[in-house]
Amino acid sequence: NQPRLVRRDLSNSTIITSSLNPSVKLISSSNRSLTLKNRHQTIEFNSSSKFFNSLVYSVLPYDNEHVRSCHLKINNNIILTMLFDHSENKLIIQDYKQNEILTMIYSDKYRLKSINTKGFLPISYTYKDNDQKLSSWKIGSYYEEFLYDTRGRLIEIQRFNDLSSIKYSYGHGEQPVGITYGSQSNVMLRKDSTGSVTGIIMPNQAEHTLEYRTYFNGYRLIYYGLHTQIWEYDSKSNLERIYFPFQRLITFKYDENNRLIYSFTDGCKTSYEYLKSQKQIHIAYPRGQIYEQIYEYNNNSLLNNLIDYYYDKYSYIISYIKYNSINSFELRFIFSKAYERNFLENYSTNYQLSYQLNYNENSGYLQSNSFVRLTYPTIYECFIKDYSNSITISRRIDEYKRLKELNLNYKNQKRLTIEFIYNNKQLLLEQIKITLNELEKYSYTYEYDNLKRLISIKNQNQNSIDYYQYDLNNNLNSTKSYPSIQYNQWNQIVQIATNENLTLNYKYDQNGFLHAISNNKLYLFNSFGLLIKYKYNQLVIDYIYDNEQRLIMKLYPITGYYLRFIYGNQQQRRMITHIYNSQLKLLTIIYYDNQNNLIGFEQNEKKYFLLTDDVGSPLFMYDNNGLLIQEKFYGLYGQIVIEKNYNDKVFFPFGFTGLLLDEDLNCVFDKIHGKLFDLNLGRYLVPNFPLTWTNKQTYLPNMNNPLHDMNLYKISDEIYNVNEIFFQQLHNNDILSQLRNLNYDFTSTHDSVLSSPYFNNQNIILEENSLIYSSFFSYFNEHYSISYPNKFTYSIAHIENDNDFWINRTLSVKSPNQQIEFISFTSYDDLFSTLFNQSFLIPYRKQNHVYFLQNLNSFQQLKSHLNQPLFRQYKINIRYQTNTNNLVDMDLIIANTTTFHIKFGSTYDQEYKYLIDNNLSQMIKNVWQYERTYLMENFRLYYLYTWSQNEIDELISSGYVTNYTVVYRYDPWIYPEIIDDPTNFMFKMKT
Repeated sequence: NQPRLVRRDLSNSTIITSSLNPSVKLISSSNRSLTLKNRHQTIEFNSSSKFFNSLVYSVLPYDNEHVRSCHLKINNNIILTMLFDHSENKLIIQDYKQNEILTMIYSDKYRLKSINTKGFLPISYTYKDNDQKLSSWKIGSYYEEFLYDTRGRLIEIQRFNDLSSIKYSYGHGEQPVGITYGSQSNVMLRKDSTGSVTGIIMPNQAEHTLEYRTYFNGYRLIYYGLHTQIWEYDSKSNLERIYFPFQRLITFKYDENNRLIYSFTDGCKTSYEYLKSQKQIHIAYPRGQIYEQIYEYNNNSLLNNLIDYYYDKYSYIISYIKYNSINSFELRFIFSKAYERNFLENYSTNYQLSYQLNYNENSGYLQSNSFVRLTYPTIYECFIKDYSNSITISRRIDEYKRLKELNLNYKNQKRLTIEFIYNNKQLLLEQIKITLNELEKYSYTYEYDNLKRLISIKNQNQNSIDYYQYDLNNNLNSTKSYPSIQYNQWNQIVQIATNENLTLNYKYDQNGFLHAISNNKLYLFNSFGLLIKYKYNQLVIDYIYDNEQRLIMKLYPITGYYLRFIYGNQQQRRMITHIYNSQLKLLTIIYYDNQNNLIGFEQNEKKYFLLTDDVGSPLFMYDNNGLLIQEKFYGLYGQIVIEKNYNDKVFFPFGFTGLLLDEDLNCVFDKIHGKLFDLNLGRYLVPNFPLTWTNKQTYLPNMNNPLHDMNLYKISDEIYNVNEIFFQQLHNNDILSQLRNLNYDFTSTHDSVLSSPYFNNQNIILEENSLIYSSFFSYFNEHYSISYPNKFTYSIAHIENDNDFWINRTLSVKSPNQQIEFISFTSYDDLFSTLFNQSFLIPYRKQNHVYFLQNLNSFQQLKSHLNQPLFRQYKINIRYQTNTNNLVDMDLIIANTTTFHIKFGSTYDQEYKYLIDNNLSQMIKNVWQYERTYLMENFRLYYLYTWSQNEIDELISSGYVTNYTVVYRYDPWIYPEIIDDPTNFMFKMKT
């Protein structure tokens, strides 16, 4: 309940973590061994049978009576060492050369006093109340102080140097009920008696209500506000369903090992198959397209091949990646009329090329790729050179770890210098100075308000390039291009006035998804919030995504042109490595630097080099002859305010923060969840609920920042505000994150053990539940801790009150026959035991309706119990009727939230068939009505089905098409979980 990992089942072994001492682990396997002693730990994986490398983690005895050391070794090389000196209360982390890279000094009560990083400014902390409360922190000229009430609760963070403070108010609990940013923005929280959040009142008085409720065989998270949305979890905390207000459902189905078997939404079914040396993911789209991914592993459980193909209209677009290691692969890009795996290597290949990354095996620094070489003369510098030694790019950081200077030289001639100047008293970027060819000089200056929000960008002549104003909810409400931006209470943009005297009206559907702008730009999203169709005048675009919500295809159906996106990097799975442009018949190969920022790309054997700012936005593009190709400068949320093309424009669809840019929409795709946000407005086009609510496996849902989390359309400050990113990194409680800030990262240097799917099926070896993290860094983090006062985690209230029927009662489903077991810890439940036990769940569920089958004898036993006072106490209503076949229908309604339908005396097949037929009858009416309404409201733009113009005419006039009928797409006898999904249908031509 912390939550801490206590057990992890792997393919051939089990890791068990002691609940008393999380650093103690036992690993049991025929191929692996562990030696465990009281004060000494070793985890070792033998290289003889499964792995090429061996990983050893050991906590050694005290070197003397005061110093304890801990080592991480890979292939017998010490990678990291931790020393803890109890006499000086000092924790030291050393690299493979025994150089100190991090030093943490503690007080006598083990409160962190300072973080010292070699070559960078120290961060210092002071405390009050006998070291119990953080009093202040400081780095360089910037500092903050913390004020507390008599109960020791944080009431104010005073940010000096003309910055506004943040204030907190309390009720009876230990977490705040009110947060005030500056003098105006005030967020209020409604809480229950335990201090958990039940509602959030935003500065504009809009209220969002949240409930976490026990439900049949699991629990639900229910949101009320913008609309009503429900996340439903099973008893194992797997996300089973998401209910939307209108015409949408997302369903997830798992096997007994909690592995996802399939998901279904919007008529699209994604299936998962797990074989001994293979994992297959198959996506069937409603208009007949197929996308499939096949992961093939070798005997050492490493990824050997990744094959994916997209099929549409009798042709295949195949991407075949053969991995030499986790950082080296060969790509074959194939077009074919057929697909046959056994002959894939013999197919004629349109494009065949290699992609390789080389890292320092001890430090993890990227040393080279197929494009450039990288060197690191000092901790402040990185030099990037092409293989002809013509182009040299240098990046320098300052003592705060921020980007300070960029240079590009061509054959020892300085072509470009970019300087980043900061206000160190406020930790804000103040100015960017640019020198071209040592002759042309110009600059851009940033101005902020007292909440650190950007309010103006000016050029070297102090002329305004853009300005920004905000409302109480921190929404942008005026810019140079848009003098007026109006929102409703749910932070949806409703109207924009442009500087060209145009008025743009925004229209949303009943699920909160943007639907139209001024009735000429039409948007259609799937239930994951991903754009799948866009229409503007004669322009129509379709978008195709994979199971990880990554964009794989952008198609222009009128012309037949498309863009195909390929993700080849195992370690960075959302990083695009190749793009194929069918119109230009061009394959672009994309390269990144040691910090995963864009560094350059290749097209038709020609190289282009990029210089990016501190958040990864491309500013300048040069070719391999040192010629300037393009220059860009960005506004607040990434809109391009200045663009100069010095030669023919080069196809390269990346923009702000290095994100994939769609120039047709002027939006970029968020890297985490694939949703689009508008670069001019900093707004998602669909509501974006916190990720802590939507994980497939989760614990109690929570939130971290109510003001941001409940502004469902605003992009996070972390995306665009480099200052906030930097501010958060300073106090990161995670040693691993601190090492990454130093560019010290060995995540990509060792394959087999670290990348094995035995430990992490996604090959992300250093996430919090990976082996190396939990065995090594978790031990570090026990010592390195700081309670930064305003890092609150707000738990969402679990609704339990005196009238909650489900307190001390549980209904569970026994697999595989779906028999119900009713468990009660009260003494008044004879009736419910008789009603539910030995009954069977019928796999037909609607949002608040559950169906059961019970034998007729049970009803005879219930008659004498049907008027107990217990029902009134729990707001229970029972009604029943006997039909003509002497079968009994009973409805049990609990507190107007759940209705149980119990049929006595029927058979499973008879009752399920009745429900299937009844559901289809209602679905047919709804489908034709929805299809007709959609075509009428969207200028005859089809949704999932391609109608002829005559068919559209008939549908609009008659409400249906005579030659077609509506049938289930997936047989509900085989897929009962999706019987009620309103998109589980297809139009079938009548014979």
